Amino acid sequence: MLIKDESMRHRVISRLMLFTVKTATCWLWEGTTDDSGNPIFDGESVRRLLYELETRDVIMPDEFAMPSCRNRDCVKPGHVELVGRTEALEWY
Repeated sequence: MLIKDESMRHRVISRLMLFTVKTATCWLWEGTTDDSGNPIFDGESVRRLLYELETRDVIMPDEFAMPSCRNRDCVKPGHVELVGRTEALEWY
């Protein structure tokens, strides 16, 4: 989700952060999850949203944003590792 308007970008990030607890290492999602336990917001991957909003890089549709820390609840953009479908299915 690439948002060019800075005030809108900050509002979306602020909204997502209402459901996020920052620890010393990870940003833990306390909002809604999908059937697999992955963080979602309005049906979208929170990791993907925060990564794209923070880095301003677009994740390709065939890439999955997975937490390098292997913590399913972590949505910290710095922990995102982009992987293919096969690797994502074997992640945890």
